[in-house]
Amino acid sequence: MLCIELTYLGCSFVLIVNGVYFFDPLGQLYALTLILLAASEAAVGLGLLIVLYKKERRIDLAHFHSLAG
Repeated sequence: MLCIELTYLGCSFVLIVNGVYFFDPLGQLYALTLILLAASEAAVGLGLLIVLYKKERRIDLAHFHSLAG
């Protein structure tokens, strides 16, 4: 999950730099959208960890299949 977040950060950095270099605010808008996407993904992942902790009182990803329903 951390690798995905770093990839999002790198892509948004490239979009911001290109937007500033070419005087195009659309690149900055795309970067803002990408940062919002990364934040929502982190919130969903944290929510899943909270549900897993409430269900089993430990965070053991080997038992993650128990959330399948």
